[in-house]
Amino acid sequence: MRRHDVLITEAELVASPPERVYAVLEARAAKRDRNDEGFDREIERGLLSRNDPLIDLALARFGKNDETAATLFKRSATGSSGAHEQALRLAVLSNAYLDGTFSISGIPVAVFDSNADEMSAWLSQAGDAELYAMFTNPSINQSFLRDFLEGKAGWPAMDEQRRLTSIQFLSSNKRMKERYSGDMDGYAEYSHDSVYFAAWKLAETLPATRQWAIALGSLLDAIRCDALHMDDPLAIAERWKPASDDKDGQEDEAKLPKNGYAWGYPLVRKSLAHLAGKQKPELKRQILKHADPAVRDAVYTYFDMKPDEILAAYATDKNLAVNSCQRNDYVWRTPENRKALRDISWKACGELNNNYMDSANAYNYHGERQKKLHPDWFVGEEDGDDEDKADMPATKGDIAGLAESLKAQDGFMREHANLSIQSGQQISTILARLGWVWWFSLGALVASLAHRF
Repeated sequence: MRRHDVLITEAELVASPPERVYAVLEARAAKRDRNDEGFDREIERGLLSRNDPLIDLALARFGKNDETAATLFKRSATGSSGAHEQALRLAVLSNAYLDGTFSISGIPVAVFDSNADEMSAWLSQAGDAELYAMFTNPSINQSFLRDFLEGKAGWPAMDEQRRLTSIQFLSSNKRMKERYSGDMDGYAEYSHDSVYFAAWKLAETLPATRQWAIALGSLLDAIRCDALHMDDPLAIAERWKPASDDKDGQEDEAKLPKNGYAWGYPLVRKSLAHLAGKQKPELKRQILKHADPAVRDAVYTYFDMKPDEILAAYATDKNLAVNSCQRNDYVWRTPENRKALRDISWKACGELNNNYMDSANAYNYHGERQKKLHPDWFVGEEDGDDEDKADMPATKGDIAGLAESLKAQDGFMREHANLSIQSGQQISTILARLGWVWWFSLGALVASLAHRF
């Protein structure tokens, strides 16, 4: 027997304007209560029977029943070209409120009622927007996802471009970073983590081409790597090197030390080195001394480092070491590490960046971010006295501060004349920290402010 409050809710919604129904379904979905006793399947059926475009869209986005999703998806078959039909399909595929825990539920299994042939036929001709909606859906059915990554469940039906696209999109799915958080259930936890294992196994099975390196590198760089064991990831990394006649791949390799960012082939190798170090922490020193800069980059980005290791990393890999160490949480945890990181960041400005302050500004940016995220790491630590600052080149922040000071000087603004003692002292301090190239930029700034005010 259906409860009285459920019957009342159904009557209310069936008689409500579409805008009211949309708002109620959206608010209900936001609660993420799967034991939603105020609703039942019949309410969604009743709303479907209204055949209202806005209500259908609300059910597609926020409905919780597989039957509702399947009905709407079939109602807007892929062959339909109308904007509303396409929106319905995308809303169903991105619906994160269907329960994808079990094999008979969740996107895309739910909309095909577990009919593997129909699902494969659809995947063989799905467009990029539909693939994106599905593969970035955090509630995607995990059994489907594991089978897909293992080369089953639709993989054979797709052409290579759709496979590449799907793997690239999957790298943006937040589900691929999550730890298992359900009930204490060994099988459920295994099933959750088996998706990660299937993803990492792709490094063993995919063709080691540049296109696949770009897609796989994005995926492995984005997902968890501490939920599995894989035999000798460093050996597998050797597969992911461009052939001598792969001009574009060789160019990607050459850009790594110069630009300081791993991408494509190097990113696959870096990710596998990260996995190797996670599985066996004792490998860190071996990885740090590895002949391949992409492998060394895994330590710079993900592992704890000592000040001497930070300085040695810069001596070996310059921009690569600076960029990656600045993004490494471990490096920011101690004052000694931060000093070493600051030293190489400012050193890079003069040695690598033609006195442009990119590395120094990046250090300041990441430092402010770390202070907000981890204020306890900086307890009792001051920004440094003027004597310490005088040894460091000026940054954009210093110039911006000077500009604000100048604008605050009434005499300067009114008469375009002498700076106050305070501004004069500030300018002297900054000039002492500027290379000669920067004098012209600062002069232009002051002249501009004088002309402006």
